Amino acid sequence: MTEKFDYRRYLASREWALKKKAIRERSGGLCERCLMDVMSIVHHLTYEHVGNEPFDDLQGLCHGCHEYLSAASDVDPADRVMWSLGFAALLRAGVTEEAVTRAIRRTVRLVYEHIELAGTDEEESVANFWQFTREHLKDQDVQ
Repeated sequence: MTEKFDYRRYLASREWALKKKAIRERSGGLCERCLMDVMSIVHHLTYEHVGNEPFDDLQGLCHGCHEYLSAASDVDPADRVMWSLGFAALLRAGVTEEAVTRAIRRTVRLVYEHIELAGTDEEESVANFWQFTREHLKDQDVQ
C-alpha cells in the first residue's frame, strides 16, 4: 500500500525550507512575476513533481501576485508596472509633469478601491504612483 504524500508536513520540512531559501537567493528577494514587491511566497507552477520539484517548477512571488495566481484576487499587481511605464513614457514624450499628474489622478480615481497602491487618500495614492514612475525612470536612465 502506497503512503499518501503529506503536503503540509512537506511545507514544514527542512527540505522545503532549503528550496525556499534557494528561490529567495535566485530572485534577490524580489517577486519574480511583477518585479515590484518583496518576494514572500514560493509558488508551485505545477504540482507534478511536488516533493521532488526542480527549481524551474517554483516561482518566488509577492503576496499580491500569489493571491492573483491563486484566484483569490482579481487585482493583478503586474498591472502597476504597465501603468508606471506608461506614465514614464508620457514624460519621455515631453508631456509636462502637471499633465501626467492629472492622468495619474484619473487613473487613481478609476481604480482607487482595487489597487494595492491606493493610500489613505487621493494625494497619498498619487504620490505612490509617482514613486513607482520615478523608480522606472531611474531604471531606464530617463530624467
